[in-house]
Amino acid sequence: MLLDTHVLAWFLFQPNNIGKALVRKFDRIGQAFFSPLSIFELAQVEKKLGYKLPDDLVEVIKSFGLQELPLYASHSLQAKRFGTLINTDPIDRLLISQASSEEMAFYTADRRLLSLDFAWIKDATI
Repeated sequence: MLLDTHVLAWFLFQPNNIGKALVRKFDRIGQAFFSPLSIFELAQVEKKLGYKLPDDLVEVIKSFGLQELPLYASHSLQAKRFGTLINTDPIDRLLISQASSEEMAFYTADRRLLSLDFAWIKDATI
């Protein structure tokens, strides 16, 4: 399973926001993935969201049992599948493209992404 950026931020700063279903799944399988795109996005919005990212952010994330999912060119090409998102956040399109390419569940709280109605896009809040 791949975590959306704000779900990754919850792991770090607001774990009580994570839904029980996601916690149970993580406890059961013991691993989840994050994208380097999320690291970029967190760095861009750090001050806006009031977070102070640690200098060793990637190591901290990995200490939670999360693994980095590399971004490949093939992931980027998958983005054309999500044409309804063409005029929206390109990071979101790339994140769901990564999950789709790797046949992973994608956990988010973004109602716009959840409304795409793909079974593999899961609500991280329940």
